[in-house]
Amino acid sequence: MSKILKSAFQYKGPISENLTDFIRIGLRKNAEHTLVIDAASGRRWTGAILETHITRIAEYLRKECQLQKGDICTIYNEPNDQSVILMLAIISAGGTSNFLSNKYRPRDILDTSKRLGSHFLISTQALLENLKCHLSGENDECSITKVLSIDGVYNGYGTSFGPIGHLLLCDQASSDSSLKATLTLDDLAAEVDPSQLAVVQFSGGTTGKPKPIPRTHKNLCHLVASVDHEELMDLKPGQILTGSLQLTHRPGIWALLASINGGSTYLVWDSTSDIEDALRLIDKYQVTIFSASLPMLGQLGNKGISLKNKYNLASLQQIITSGSKIVHEDLPKSIVKEFKLQSLRQCFGMTESGWVFLLERSLAKAGNYLTVGHVVPGSEVAILDRGTMQPVGPDVRGELAVRGPQVFPGYMDGERFVYNRKDFLNDDWFRTGDQARYDAQELVFIEGRYKELMIFANNIRAFPNEIETILSEHPAIECACVVNMGQNNGFDVARGFVTLKQNCQVTEKELIDFVSERFVGVMMDGGIKILDKFPRLHSGKVDKFALKEMVFDS
Repeated sequence: MSKILKSAFQYKGPISENLTDFIRIGLRKNAEHTLVIDAASGRRWTGAILETHITRIAEYLRKECQLQKGDICTIYNEPNDQSVILMLAIISAGGTSNFLSNKYRPRDILDTSKRLGSHFLISTQALLENLKCHLSGENDECSITKVLSIDGVYNGYGTSFGPIGHLLLCDQASSDSSLKATLTLDDLAAEVDPSQLAVVQFSGGTTGKPKPIPRTHKNLCHLVASVDHEELMDLKPGQILTGSLQLTHRPGIWALLASINGGSTYLVWDSTSDIEDALRLIDKYQVTIFSASLPMLGQLGNKGISLKNKYNLASLQQIITSGSKIVHEDLPKSIVKEFKLQSLRQCFGMTESGWVFLLERSLAKAGNYLTVGHVVPGSEVAILDRGTMQPVGPDVRGELAVRGPQVFPGYMDGERFVYNRKDFLNDDWFRTGDQARYDAQELVFIEGRYKELMIFANNIRAFPNEIETILSEHPAIECACVVNMGQNNGFDVARGFVTLKQNCQVTEKELIDFVSERFVGVMMDGGIKILDKFPRLHSGKVDKFALKEMVFDS
């Protein structure tokens, strides 16, 4: 019998759909608690100190820089406490924050500003100097007209303000009257409409060019409320969370806002792909909750286990993984056992839908390590028949769709407030493009992406992740990725890429035979290449386009 899936839980209570007000309430409720720590410098920020600095900068943006409601401000900086404060100040001032880490190339900044229509750019003096050739008056494509320097004087293109570092890092008790704000968060919150844009982030770009995703005040308030439950992610003072929680993507936004709401501590870290860096951080700051991308989870289950006795990891209670599905249950089982975790949970979401709309409380308790979990409060999920677009029943594959107040309003389509809703149905269902199913317990399982489906001879069909699952079962493989290289004689050509576990060896032919024996009809005509490491997107996902280019270049 077909059904629409809903959560067994409800919100804790009424919530504000005004993010500035949401921030104000959280900062004052947790005025004495440390809500943010900068991993690089060790700086700690309580709710009270954060409110002081956010209000100062919000007023500066309003009065000195003439920030108007809805103006998009691009922050181009390291993922650190400065970026956190700037993001919150822009939102509180009525602007729209777009954070791009310093890993982005200068030409990406120009392209992004053009696509979004950004008028403000906030960055460090060093990064601004690198941008000078792009931020020139001769470049008609550049939309940026106002530049704010965090740490020095910038004499380049546009109206320059700054340095504003004294507003970011000055002593809370400073007697300098010029730093004291006359506006309060109460004043600023009174002017916000829930449908107003708060942030713009970019999709992961795994199946195409990253798309700008607008998130409203209402979206982000419901994002936090959807998992704020004692059975889900009930964050409290004393808990410290970090990991693959970059501010450029949805997990970082959730971690920051959820910490402000619950009183836990968000440890801002410029996360790397090196698992030993992560273990060192857990030890130093006594991290209790760690968010790991699937590649990092793979490293944790391999290299991490061999290093675990080198560090004090007793504080670690939970690991959350998202972005890609777990393909083999041995990996999470060994990690839970070796690191003595209370829980390891998998979740699923998209930039378009917020952090998650599916979350499992504990994979071990669910009795299945491959599920992405149950629906969270506030969201509805359906598995749709691709022909009729009607919900299907248990154990029937179809397209995953979601609706609810945390789902974005639509893709930004040239103009800031014109939304492209091509992937929405008339009753507000957002079609994710993922093939999925659910079982009798309403646990949801992700099967693959429809646009990645490959067709081989004799009408054999397979998703890349199904072949990746088989490759990952080989004892020598640490991580696997399969790419569709195009068609030859009317059939798709699959090429595999793998990295090996420490001290393991295997040949390309052995891997091709391993796949063909377990998935009859699937032909790895493109071969399988062994890599030292994978190229990755800013989100941490494998950059499949870079893998294709690697083949064509060779």
